[in-house]
Amino acid sequence: MKQIHYLLACGFSLFLASNGSSSFAIVPASTPVVPVLSGWVEAGTHPQSEGKLISDFPDREWWDEFQDPYLATYIQAAVRNNPNLNIAQHRVEEARAIVKQNVAIELPSADISPSFYRIGLPNQGSFVGFKTPRSIKAYTIPLQATYELDLWGRNLAQIRSAKRQAEATELQAKATINSVMSEVASAYINLLRSDALVKMQTENLSLLQRVEALKRSQNQAGLVSYDEVLRSERDAAEAKTTLSTYQQQLSTFAHELAILTGSPPASLNQLERGSIETLSLPKETETGLPSDLLKRRPDILAQEKLLESSKLDVSVARKALLPKVNLSALFVLGALNFNKLFDWSNLVNLQSAVVSQPIFKGGKLMAEIGYRKAKQKEQLENYRLTILNAFKDVENSLSLVRSGYETMDSNAQRLALTQKDLGLTESLVQQGLAPRLNELQTQSEVIRYRQLAIQSKADTAIATVSLYKALGGGF
Repeated sequence: MKQIHYLLACGFSLFLASNGSSSFAIVPASTPVVPVLSGWVEAGTHPQSEGKLISDFPDREWWDEFQDPYLATYIQAAVRNNPNLNIAQHRVEEARAIVKQNVAIELPSADISPSFYRIGLPNQGSFVGFKTPRSIKAYTIPLQATYELDLWGRNLAQIRSAKRQAEATELQAKATINSVMSEVASAYINLLRSDALVKMQTENLSLLQRVEALKRSQNQAGLVSYDEVLRSERDAAEAKTTLSTYQQQLSTFAHELAILTGSPPASLNQLERGSIETLSLPKETETGLPSDLLKRRPDILAQEKLLESSKLDVSVARKALLPKVNLSALFVLGALNFNKLFDWSNLVNLQSAVVSQPIFKGGKLMAEIGYRKAKQKEQLENYRLTILNAFKDVENSLSLVRSGYETMDSNAQRLALTQKDLGLTESLVQQGLAPRLNELQTQSEVIRYRQLAIQSKADTAIATVSLYKALGGGF
């Protein structure tokens, strides 16, 4: 365990400030959105503020933070029906069955094998007045019991190794659940994003087609050059292509969501859903203390169990060099006549104690020890790598969430300014001081910034989902 503690210390020195706390807060939308991160700092930075230590993690039902009832329904359906989760559950059942097989090693075994024998003899005629039989029949009921004395604890270590592997399999199943829930949430958010983008792009295409028609009329009246008409046609064509892309993405995310919930690819009309506009973003996400992450993420805990199992496997391989002691007892009921088979006077019994000591195996046993030691070192590095990747996942997710809120704030400001510009343009058009064309073009600009706002909100929501996953959300 000293090696494990050393690796944990290395992981903390690479990614964490030893005396910090971790919190992520969102200020009201009326002010610039700047996430407050303290304690859990990005690599190469230092905490600039002191705060209260927070040891809480996202709630088990973290998806409720988005306040969308349809999202909860799809996640619950995925937990029930997702094929990957069913596969993970079957693997757990397999691992438990292997534990039972290993437990049987510690118990005595007994076998009974009733037998009937008929022995044909050569025809020798008669002997001293007695006729020689042509065959002899024999009936036997042997019962054999065997038991291996586990003097050195080899069988017990093997059972413990199997149990650790079963526990690791269960934790890996939990990690699969965590991954599937985040995939469902991401697919659902992307579906809502595509819904909004398709709707806005359809509106934008209609506006650009109206701009194109006005440009043609102005060209025919000699008010604009044909270049203006070509540019308006190009803008409308690009908008049509973009709409087709959004529609294709909408179908893709709908199919992905259906598959994740264990259903065949469904049409858009079959999937009930809310809207990206009404989707709420968590007001506060508590990331917990860095050290608690090691006790929370299922994949880290699974690797820890596998590391313990590999250590026990080395012990099993070493104890294979020691002598084995097998106790056995054989009881046989036999008779030449079936009627006398159960006569206890015919009982024959044999008891034995056999000690076996490996002398020469061609280096097989030593090779097995070397293999198990190398496997243990490999598992140690896997454990270390899993811890480092866990810290990296949290770092990356925090960065994405923070940049997402900054982008949301920037897009909101640009959208507000463009809407203000649209209001001024509409006023000028109503007063006859600006052409109708300016109003249509500004309306198209507003739609573009609305799309950017939707994109940044969806990106931020998905980044938050990734953060919940990185923190082992749900467990």
